[in-house]
Amino acid sequence: MGPSTAASIRPAHASTQARAVLAEAAAEAERSRSLLRDQVSRAQEELEQLRALQSGMKLVVGIASEPPPPGVDTLEDLERVRATFSRQ
Repeated sequence: MGPSTAASIRPAHASTQARAVLAEAAAEAERSRSLLRDQVSRAQEELEQLRALQSGMKLVVGIASEPPPPGVDTLEDLERVRATFSRQ
């Protein structure tokens, strides 16, 4: 079910209270999906670390002296990085 599913199944004669309940249920479902996506992402990262350890790799952990640079997650980010490297 997508985010608009709750809106599409509302009967036209539903009371204002029923609409509010449906809207809150839809919002709670979206919060739950978002939380689950975050948990899956963290679990995947931890799994990658475990695979590296099982392969005999060493992981080094340290305290950063400054925040890391932004990630490369979109085409715009990739273009920014390419421009940075082409100037060097």
